[in-house]
Amino acid sequence: MNSFAEQKQALNTLSKNTAMDQFIVPIKKENLTVNFEIRDYPHDDDHTCKFEVYLEDQFVASFEPDRHGHLHICKNPGKIERETLHTISDEIEKHHW
Repeated sequence: MNSFAEQKQALNTLSKNTAMDQFIVPIKKENLTVNFEIRDYPHDDDHTCKFEVYLEDQFVASFEPDRHGHLHICKNPGKIERETLHTISDEIEKHHW
């Protein structure tokens, strides 16, 4: 049987392979730049949130567009500051709309 780490890596690889688009959103805070990876998924039953946010390959947040195309926070398991999430959502909207 595969170890938990191997299963996690396989899931992460599968997740990356099913994303429609991936891009980096650099967020500057004070003198530090943090690079968030954004994965854009087709809206379907497997992905209830269209945009997933990763930090160092760890899922930290996700966004869902409303019918007007404005993004709303869907999940925030990484406890990312709201201000940072709003900045990330602005960058995603610039990238896609």
